[in-house]
Amino acid sequence: MDMRALAAAAIGTISVTGAASAGFVNATVDIHGRGIIAGTITYRVSVHFDSPLDKLLAVFGDVANGNAAVRFASSAPLVQDDLGLPGLSDFFQGAGSPVQGPGDSWVTLGLDPVSANAAFSPGFLGGGWGAAPVIVGAYFEDPAEGWYDANPGTVVNGGSIVIAQFTVPENANFDFYGTVGWQLGGAGGPLKSSFGVATPAPGALALLGLAGILGRRRRR
Repeated sequence: MDMRALAAAAIGTISVTGAASAGFVNATVDIHGRGIIAGTITYRVSVHFDSPLDKLLAVFGDVANGNAAVRFASSAPLVQDDLGLPGLSDFFQGAGSPVQGPGDSWVTLGLDPVSANAAFSPGFLGGGWGAAPVIVGAYFEDPAEGWYDANPGTVVNGGSIVIAQFTVPENANFDFYGTVGWQLGGAGGPLKSSFGVATPAPGALALLGLAGILGRRRRR
């Protein structure tokens, strides 16, 4: 299914990349928590716009038009904190959800339980997600599909919008790429911007921590 049609119908930072466009700024990955599940680090990926009126429509692959595929690649499999229910564990269910713990790995279009109505496009990862969770393992990629706002009556606005949470073992690192479909000021035709984020290697995290300690000592 053409994600452009779906989008039209839906009408501390670690590492950052992004194709800047009027409205779209970049994407970032940040540590959300350490040890929510013992021995892991939980990260959140956000996309950023220069106006709170800009509207996020979808996250998808758009290789055919020169944009990024949706791609997640990690040095270790994602850690899960849920009941493993298809259609629930793949998406953010809200704080305190009885089927999803705080350290789960998922994708979303924001954290507002009213407007975060994300759903996979029918062909995403071959469509097999209807039988089993797919935000699992150490790798997934799709050149043309993704997730979109399944309820056009809601609006996913904001200068910064969370699109994914990934929990991995504390010695792991990952990269995550994709294309965002969005509207400037919440109106007009859908626009597209590629993004990419990556965590540093585990050794680099240790060096960043050491640099912070040394910096504090020097200031004293």
